[in-house]
Amino acid sequence: NNPSFNGAVKLSAEERRTKIHRYINKRNHRNFAKRIKYACRKALADSRPRVRGRFAKNDEFERIECDTDDDDGGGTHRAE
Repeated sequence: NNPSFNGAVKLSAEERRTKIHRYINKRNHRNFAKRIKYACRKALADSRPRVRGRFAKNDEFERIECDTDDDDGGGTHRAE
């Protein structure tokens, strides 16, 4: 909606080459390795109760824990 901006900007050959080189360089140095940024958040997440890998409220966790204690070690799925 800005009348002063009319779409693509015309670049000189040198500017275009510089921008493409910068993009390729950044693309080649991407890091997809798992890195923990905040150790305090990791510690908190590790201490929270989980049910099937997802966070659970304490009352839900205790209820499911009691249900599995009644079983003969079969987990949450019961064979019928």
